[in-house]
Amino acid sequence: MPRIETGQDKEAMRARIDAEISAAILAGFDYMVDGEVLHFSYDAFDQQNFADTANACLLQKSGASGLPESVTWNAYRANGELVQLALSSDAFLMLYTAGALAHKAACMAEGGQRKAALEGGAA
Repeated sequence: MPRIETGQDKEAMRARIDAEISAAILAGFDYMVDGEVLHFSYDAFDQQNFADTANACLLQKSGASGLPESVTWNAYRANGELVQLALSSDAFLMLYTAGALAHKAACMAEGGQRKAALEGGAA
């Protein structure tokens, strides 16, 4: 990669890093369920669904009435086949924290490292 010489070059590279990291987050993540690695969507719509469902699971676990004890969630096999999962509140919360949130955090950490390298001149 050529050396970055101007502030404009760095600004363009920062924007490129942001776009690549956003695309990686939105592309979703793989997570193992019952010994099988499945792919989960994590586009903007699904990010909101994950957060809302996690809140419902926490409310159900706290004893709130009228909430289901399990969650139906879609995932995909490597060949694109849809898999509908029935997850307990605990299983869903584990998917959310160890799957979705860990995926997003890892992507954001990579973006931060790439930006730090850019600012240090080692892009």
